[in-house]
Amino acid sequence: MATKSKKCILMAAELISSAVGAFYKDLDFEMHTEYNPDVFYEIIINDYLPELTQFPRIQIAPEINEECLPQVRGVIDEVVYSNITGKKLLQSYFNDGQELDIVDRYSREFKNVYTYKIHEYLNIGYFIDSVVIDAYKAQFDIDKLRAYLNILMKFAFRRLEQNQNHFPIDLSYSHDGQAFAVQVSFSVESFKGKNEVEELRQQCLPFCNFFDVTYFGKKNRVSISSVSYKDAVMSTVQIYFYS
Repeated sequence: MATKSKKCILMAAELISSAVGAFYKDLDFEMHTEYNPDVFYEIIINDYLPELTQFPRIQIAPEINEECLPQVRGVIDEVVYSNITGKKLLQSYFNDGQELDIVDRYSREFKNVYTYKIHEYLNIGYFIDSVVIDAYKAQFDIDKLRAYLNILMKFAFRRLEQNQNHFPIDLSYSHDGQAFAVQVSFSVESFKGKNEVEELRQQCLPFCNFFDVTYFGKKNRVSISSVSYKDAVMSTVQIYFYS
């Protein structure tokens, strides 16, 4: 019986013995420091071997070679790899990929998932208030959450105006007392990928700790997710992905 091949990752040798290497080893990645043209690499860490432009990259260093930035599909503060809460989030992401439902991830054991379907822009204030009230009761930073939701919903409605109003917008949220997760999804006729949401990322990330944009090509649907933490370490980090 054939054995399932391991996922492969390229990184500098010094990272293999670090918390970064230990994390990917626990996920059963096969770590390489030399390029093998017969191997498909799931990701390359930082700007290692910058001449390889055909594989996605994860950036953990504060700065990398500008030539490698177009291949970056995720940015992770290195401290996350040493934090229990952070590692759980990354494990969910790398194990589930596009199937990861970040709201469900933070509701399985403690709380329910709340979902609203928004059909008109005039109703947006009511729905944002509803989310913020729950966050206030759970003692999360509601000023940041409100700012984030205002930016995100403005983007979503503006995007839908380009699609001849393919409503509704689905707004879901949940929390487990320590992490507050929000997910907004809507239909699109086309999507330009990373370039289309780069400005949105820059606007939203100051108000959350995890930010992810996933495009489902077969469904023509975009899902934008975020998580905000109370954890002393995780509340200071920034993680984002484009899928």
